[in-house]
Amino acid sequence: MQTAVEAAQRLLLRREHSVAELRKKLCAKHYEVDEVEDALARMLKAGYLSDQRFSEHYTRHRASAGFGVLRIENELRERGVSETDIAHGLGLYEGDWVANAVHVREKKFGQAKPCNFKDMAKQNNFLQYRGFQVEEIKQVIEK
Repeated sequence: MQTAVEAAQRLLLRREHSVAELRKKLCAKHYEVDEVEDALARMLKAGYLSDQRFSEHYTRHRASAGFGVLRIENELRERGVSETDIAHGLGLYEGDWVANAVHVREKKFGQAKPCNFKDMAKQNNFLQYRGFQVEEIKQVIEK
């Protein structure tokens, strides 16, 4: 049977994890709490685990998948990332949120502008669900 450190390394080889995510996964594998905390400390010290790096990677990944700031912030919070690390990850994102919203809207609804209130509301709700801010949505729907 592998140790908690080995299990943590295997999980981190596949993708970045937040500290809270990795803790949850290791505990689900029935490792003792002390062993899990020791493994996390070793991964942090070795630089294999970083909430800041996870936040940067996650932001890029989710933004490229067509999600906005608000949704990404909430998902990072759910994964146990601190507000400081969330702000850091979002701050390093070099993309254009409005351009992302335009792309997502056009992919779903086509290039034609909404022709009535019902279509406008539908597109507005879709973009809000995707996590775009009100100002961004207004710019996209009015373009």
